[in-house]
Amino acid sequence: MRALMRDLAPGAFTYARPALALLERAIDIDRQYADLGLGLVDASVVALAEELGVYRLATRNPDPVRWPAACARRWASDG
Repeated sequence: MRALMRDLAPGAFTYARPALALLERAIDIDRQYADLGLGLVDASVVALAEELGVYRLATRNPDPVRWPAACARRWASDG
């Protein structure tokens, strides 16, 4: 965690506070992909990735396969 915090300062990562609209989108994503069991945190990551146009995500999640699949389905349907 300390290494991550050190890297945030020089801009190695993007930090964004969740706005209410982003949290609402995360809730929608969690409902839409209920079969994946995303939960609010992972769904918020997906919602933020959508908003920022990010298609590659770094995670320490022990099961990172779940939410990129949700991203791929969502973005594929937008194309």
